[in-house]
Amino acid sequence: MFLDLIQLYRKNQNIGKIPLEDFNTEVFANILKMYPKVCEDFCLNFLKLPLDNYIIKTQYHQFIASQKPNCIIDLVFIGDSNICFLESKVESIEGDEQLLRYEMALIENHSEKGKYLLYCTKYSDPKKMENFASY
Repeated sequence: MFLDLIQLYRKNQNIGKIPLEDFNTEVFANILKMYPKVCEDFCLNFLKLPLDNYIIKTQYHQFIASQKPNCIIDLVFIGDSNICFLESKVESIEGDEQLLRYEMALIENHSEKGKYLLYCTKYSDPKKMENFASY
């Protein structure tokens, strides 16, 4: 975990950026990786995901076939039959059509899996469900 955080710090040191969201994501993801039972409980009881063999990826790159920019998803739970994109915000707001692009990535790249898109924010930022496909 510490090597991931050091790499993240070094990557952003030159541009003077403090990536709070990325640090938060890396710490949380590594805790879930270190404690598989906690991860399973988090997936099933907090995220309400179906039972599956989830692996955790951070800074997950996804390509989409539109004019919109590609995606880098904060935290992804990839199972045999399901996939969940979890976007978290600490001191920022949703990027330009960010959740729409994530939805497109789920549809285009994971057609065979159950799809879940979750958005966690420090501050209230309600979204209308009708703006997104129901999986």
